[in-house]
Amino acid sequence: MEMKARGLRIPLLLLLVTVVVMAKLTTGVEYLVTVKIGRTKCKKNETKKASCPLQSSKLKKSLVCKSLIYSVPWMNYFQLWNNSCQES
Repeated sequence: MEMKARGLRIPLLLLLVTVVVMAKLTTGVEYLVTVKIGRTKCKKNETKKASCPLQSSKLKKSLVCKSLIYSVPWMNYFQLWNNSCQES
């Protein structure tokens, strides 16, 4: 949101690799998903492009993100419990 406030265009991120997916059955299903994403040359509002190449040089950036998702699929219920990203 901070980038938008400054009038900058927000970059589109691309999934580079799914690192780990773990599931745990509780009263529903808890998924712990770890992915690596990278910044592309496309902007968020340019999603109709067939391909978006990754940024190069000083704008190149990748993140490792961990998300905890809770789901009760038989009730069509999904909720993001936690999400955090760190530069890799």
